[in-house]
Amino acid sequence: MNVIRSLQDQLDEANKLRTEQLSTIETSAGNFALELALNSLEAHISDLENQLRKEKEKRQKEVLELRLEGSIAQFGSLPLSVLAGIAHYISGALHAASARIRTGREPKGRIAESIMSSLNLRLVGIEPGSSRLLITADTSPNLFGRSMTEESLRGLFNLLTAQEESSLTDSVQILGARSTHNVSSLLKYLTKNNLALDARWTSPTGEQYGWQATTYDITKLASSLDMLQIQKPERIKISGEVVLLSEKGRLDLKDDRECTHRCNFAHFLIGQVKKLHLGDRITCAINKTTIYNSMTDKEKVTLDLVEIHQNQEET
Repeated sequence: MNVIRSLQDQLDEANKLRTEQLSTIETSAGNFALELALNSLEAHISDLENQLRKEKEKRQKEVLELRLEGSIAQFGSLPLSVLAGIAHYISGALHAASARIRTGREPKGRIAESIMSSLNLRLVGIEPGSSRLLITADTSPNLFGRSMTEESLRGLFNLLTAQEESSLTDSVQILGARSTHNVSSLLKYLTKNNLALDARWTSPTGEQYGWQATTYDITKLASSLDMLQIQKPERIKISGEVVLLSEKGRLDLKDDRECTHRCNFAHFLIGQVKKLHLGDRITCAINKTTIYNSMTDKEKVTLDLVEIHQNQEET
């Protein structure tokens, strides 16, 4: 069995159990046995995260395979200008997505050198047949075993293979406006050069991702992305009670009006989120982004945590 998959499954189960135990402790204050069991479980979770990080470090590289088909992609070669254009949009998409996943903010200006060096995107070969590009990126897991490279690639393939408007919008929300713009530009660039695409990636957990697209498929997806309007994020504040915590980047708050707000949090907030408990009252600075689909006349609002402050009376 895939070791990373096994560790991830164990970690998911342990985090689920932790959430249940936290809920039980909230209704059984002062139960020393429960608190002892929770401390033991949290030590187990920390150990699993450490094992997961080490296994992903052993993996070292993520390999993205792009097979291009068209009149200009024959005998394992491509015009250098076309190769440069494809590389520009792919690196732009993955760098911007990784910046958003790590920081929770839409990147502005030049991507931070620390993010680009962590990804370490490289073209490692062009192989014969239909032009086959092999691109590598460092897996680079953080202390909790999560990899922004892995999450960026998963978000990219989820966008490429989205079958419904809702799943496409979800993927755009994960990647962000700048990354999505680069994906859209890549698709239009492939169409301009009459190139079909077969993209493949095997995740650290062994999942096989692929998108085999004709020029028609590429044009259709580009048109769908053109229908999405991503508004500039609005900074808001929400105070409320923590009612859900997920190690996979989700925190739910219930405000004083009993409205529940589903929030996403980036990698840099993981350590802070781990210190929270269900029932804690916190105040959060949040980026509120609205994605509007002009084709369906529907919009989706996403909330990304930027800052978390635990209310003084709860500390």
